[in-house]
Amino acid sequence: MKLNKLKKDIKFNFLILTFKRIFKKWWNYFFFALLILITISFQTFFLIYFKNESFLNGDYAQGSSFILQILLIKSILVSILIMIYSFMIAQFLIHSDKSKYLFNLEIKSGINLKSSLMYRFFVLFSYTFILIIFLVIIEACFIGFWPKSLNFFIPIFMTKYSFYLIIAILTITLSFFFFNFFNEYLTYVLAGILIFILNVNMYLWPIIKKSMIPLTNVNNTSQTLAYDSLIYKKISYIAENINDNQFFKDTLQINFDINSLRDVTIFQGNLLNDKFLNMLENKSPNLKQFLISTHNYYANKNQASNEIDLTKFIFNKSDNQTIKNFDSNYFYNIIDSYYNNENEEYNNFIKIFKDFSKNFLLLNKLITDLFISVNYQVIIDESLWGQDIKKYNSIEEISLYWFIANTYKIMYEYSESDMFKSLVVSDYQQNLNKLKANFYLNPLELYINLSYGSFYNNDNENSLIINSLDENSPLYVRSFINLEEKQTNENKANNELLRYKSKNVKVFSYEGFYVFLLLFSLGLIYVNYFKFKKTLIV
Repeated sequence: MKLNKLKKDIKFNFLILTFKRIFKKWWNYFFFALLILITISFQTFFLIYFKNESFLNGDYAQGSSFILQILLIKSILVSILIMIYSFMIAQFLIHSDKSKYLFNLEIKSGINLKSSLMYRFFVLFSYTFILIIFLVIIEACFIGFWPKSLNFFIPIFMTKYSFYLIIAILTITLSFFFFNFFNEYLTYVLAGILIFILNVNMYLWPIIKKSMIPLTNVNNTSQTLAYDSLIYKKISYIAENINDNQFFKDTLQINFDINSLRDVTIFQGNLLNDKFLNMLENKSPNLKQFLISTHNYYANKNQASNEIDLTKFIFNKSDNQTIKNFDSNYFYNIIDSYYNNENEEYNNFIKIFKDFSKNFLLLNKLITDLFISVNYQVIIDESLWGQDIKKYNSIEEISLYWFIANTYKIMYEYSESDMFKSLVVSDYQQNLNKLKANFYLNPLELYINLSYGSFYNNDNENSLIINSLDENSPLYVRSFINLEEKQTNENKANNELLRYKSKNVKVFSYEGFYVFLLLFSLGLIYVNYFKFKKTLIV
C-alpha cells in the first residue's frame, strides 16, 4: 500500500513539476501576452471603428465585407502564433528533454516511459487549451458591445476557436513525429515552411485557384448547388406547409405575377384591393376571410392611429441599408407578434412564414438580390395606390401583406422557372465525388475550410454570404439538396416545388473530420511511442 501511494505521489509531483517547467519560461508569458494583446487590439479597433459615423452610415454589405477582411488578417496572425507556440512547447518538453537524457533519468527513478509521455502530452494540450479559453473569454467580452445589426458575424469569430484548438493539437503531434523521424534542423525547416505556407495560403490560395480552370469549374458547380439548394430549402418548406393546410392550400393555384394580377400595388402590400379580394372570392375564399380578419385585428390594435407613415416601411427608409439602421428582423418581428383571437388557423397560417422572415432581409442583402432584385419595385409608392391607402390601419399591417404577397411571388417565379434543374439529377454522385475530392485531397483547400470551423457546416447561406462578400475567398458547399420526383403526388396546384422529394447530400462533415483528426493525433502519438522508445539509451 505504501509503495503504491509513493508511486502515485511521485507521478503527481512529476505532473506538477512539468506544469511549472513551462510556466516559468519567458516565451510562455510572451506568447500568452502577445496573443491576448492581438485579440484585444483587433476588438478595440472594431469597437472604435463601429462608432465611426462613416462606418455606421455606410452600406451594410460593404461594412460586412470589411469585417471579413480584418478577420482574415487576424486569423492568419493568430494561427501562426498558436502553431509556433505549440511547436515550441513540444520541442521543449519532448525533444529537448530527450537530448538532455531526462527520459532516461525518469525511467531510472521509477516513472515508466508511457507515463512520462502521457503526462507531457497532458501538459502540452492543457497549456494550448488554457490559452485558447483565455482568448475566447476576451473575444466574447468585447463582442458583447458590438452593434446588434452585426450579430450575424459573431459566430464567424467564435467558431474560429475550435479551429485554433485542432491546429494546436496537430502541431504538437506532428512535432513529436518530425523530431522522432527527422534530423533536428530539418524539422525546424519543415515546421517553419508548413506554418508559413498553410497560413499565408488562407489569403493566396483562393486567388491562385481562380486562375486554374478545373478548380474554377468545381467552384462554379459548388456555387450553383449552394445557391439553388438554399432557395429551394427556404421556399419549398413554405409551399409544403401551405399545401398541407386544408384552409389555404388553394392559394398555391393563384398566379402571383404582374401579368395575372395586373396591379403592382398588390406586391407592395395592397391585398385589400377590391379586384384582388373579388378574385379571392372565387379562388381562395379562406384567404379573403383571413385578410378581413387580420384587418380587423390591426384596427383594434391601432385604434389611436389615424395616419400611416410609409417612410417607416423598411424599404422606404432612405437609410435602411446602412449599418446603423439595417433591421434584419423587421418582418420577423411583425410576424412573431401576430396573434389573432378570431381563428387559430390564421395564426397557424402566419407561422408558416415565420422561419423565412428571420433571415429574408439579411440573405437578400448579403447575397445580392437572392430573393428580390434591387431593381424590383420593393418600395411602397403611395401615388399608385390611390384611395386604397385609406383602407389600412398601420404600416405594420401593410408590411405583413407585403411579405405574404412577395413570398407567394417568389414561390410562383421559382415554380415556373427551371432553376432547380441542377438539383434534379440522378447522377448527383458525380458532383459529390468531384467536391469531396477537392475537399479531402487538397490540403490547402481543406485548411481554408477548416479555418471557418462549424460556422457554415450545414447552412449553405453562410458559405454563400462569405463568397458574396469576399470574391477572393470562395468556399465549397458542405452539403446540397438532391431532388427526386415523387411517385405519388397530390399536386393540384401544379406547383413545381411540390413535385419533388428532397434529400440532403453531405459533402463534408466538420464535426466528423474533427473527430478523425483527434483520433489521428492519438494514433500518431501511439505509433511514435515505439519509435521513440527504441531511440532512448537506458
